[in-house]
Amino acid sequence: MDYITGRRRISGYGRMHDGGSGGTTMTNDVNSDGRRHTMRAGALSVAVALMLALTGCGPVDAGTSAAEAFERDFADVDGVASVDAGGHNNLPFSGSVDAHVTADPDLSDVQVDRLAATFSEYMRTHSANVSWNASVTIGGMTVGVGEDDDFGVLNIEVARELIATPHVQLVEVGLIYSDEKVLVAVDSPDALADGYGAAAAAVQRLGITDGRSNAHAISTPAGFEIDDESWDGEATRITPALTLFQLLLERFALIGAEVTPAELSVRTAGEDDVPAVEAFLAGIPLPADLVVDVQGGATTIDGATQAARAVAEAIADLGVSAEIQASENYVNVTVPTAADADTVLAAVGDLPEFADVSGFGIRTETQNFRVFDRPADFADSLAIARAALALPGVDKIEISRPDADDQEPTARFEFADSDEATISAFATTMKPLLLERGWHTWINAAGSVEWFTAADPLVLDDRVSGKRDAEEQEFADMLVRLWDAAAG
Repeated sequence: MDYITGRRRISGYGRMHDGGSGGTTMTNDVNSDGRRHTMRAGALSVAVALMLALTGCGPVDAGTSAAEAFERDFADVDGVASVDAGGHNNLPFSGSVDAHVTADPDLSDVQVDRLAATFSEYMRTHSANVSWNASVTIGGMTVGVGEDDDFGVLNIEVARELIATPHVQLVEVGLIYSDEKVLVAVDSPDALADGYGAAAAAVQRLGITDGRSNAHAISTPAGFEIDDESWDGEATRITPALTLFQLLLERFALIGAEVTPAELSVRTAGEDDVPAVEAFLAGIPLPADLVVDVQGGATTIDGATQAARAVAEAIADLGVSAEIQASENYVNVTVPTAADADTVLAAVGDLPEFADVSGFGIRTETQNFRVFDRPADFADSLAIARAALALPGVDKIEISRPDADDQEPTARFEFADSDEATISAFATTMKPLLLERGWHTWINAAGSVEWFTAADPLVLDDRVSGKRDAEEQEFADMLVRLWDAAAG
């Protein structure tokens, strides 16, 4: 048996599709207007035929135009609660659409089947210049649908069987670009193995012979997962790792586990529990090709240097960190709130070992606040992030400098608004801080995005995609004007 330290962070329960109506994060997003009326599938077909007859080869921006039309048309389809679509214009007159429909929760099975059939018909009659990646959420089920009715019908049938399984809360079946063919979320780690078994049986029923064919189960609370990593319908050797996981779950207080055919990673409630787990493992026969990783508490040690290990242990003693990772000569810490970053730095900033690590990072659990730098400059970088945190409408802050000497420090800011008050506050507060080390700065203000290296006067980076349109140029001019007017 080969012991190593953890290399992957357990994926969270929150990765399931939420079926919301907030839109996707794809190119040229289109948001639903929320209207609901009744429109029959036949009317959709007539509209499709008429559109194709009038437009010939179709619009030059085929992907975004099709996404806009889809959201507009499906907002009127009976039984639809929300519609999200994003278009991609891959080539002139050719594109792709990512489309998702959330059904009304009180629909009967017959009504759901009818809605899926309408969705498939719409894609068939709109596929001349675009390809589709489509899905439907019905309660706790999210399923892939396609131009072929049978594809969606089978996925829905399988999803219904899975959601009826005890302890199963959410399922995903047949999503085209998903990391798994079937995903099941159960309500406790004790139900994880059974959830995986149901997912694996579902994959067999789908009869997949090409591409991803893996069954994946996760649980609440987040931190437990099983993935057989199957491709092309081939069976994988998941049983030894799965059996060992169940043995450990019965005997020890685990707070996380990741089970794959090649590796079992488990995390105990505390670091003091690790020796007992290792002693148990040493007393049972294990396959020579199964890698077992045992970690304890919030700290993960992965080939860390003595300096990185000492810093990680000092932070662990504080009891304020949700996660601590020491890998090679780097330490990264996850904390509940940005205010906890000051507590962490105060505890390790004067340690001799802190100065010896190559890089140190702190981020919040929500991942909207992150600072990474060399120890000597970390306090200054944290001060920049802390100042940005007080700005009106700020959504995300990332202050980072790689340890390579030839890479310039990068500051990234996201704001909910792009009005003059927001940008004026940004320029006034951040200009003197960003000028000091010539930070390469990225700002996204409600979708208005610009890159620049902090300087006085300000010169914005050229657009890779070409010239700015009128609205983009207006924002760029305002940013330069307010930056140059601010004191340095």
